[in-house]
Amino acid sequence: MHIASERQLLATLRYVALNPVRAGLVERPEEWAWSSYASLMRGVIHPGTVDTHALLALVAKEDVSPWTARQRLADHIEAGIDEARAAARIAGA
Repeated sequence: MHIASERQLLATLRYVALNPVRAGLVERPEEWAWSSYASLMRGVIHPGTVDTHALLALVAKEDVSPWTARQRLADHIEAGIDEARAAARIAGA
């Protein structure tokens, strides 16, 4: 899949991070141990996975600290949690 815009990138990041929530496997995306999002939120970098610095630079937009960029990404993901939980309830019904 080719990501053509910042908006599409943010939507894709949210979609992927919230997959375990939508599947009803966890309540919060950072609880899914095999997630690069969980690693990013904990500040753990695993070789061969997501380029954390590049991702945070895309999210930050301006010269801000890695903590601020990480918080902006978390806020974006958090905004979709209720919808993902609702999808899990519907799928489980």
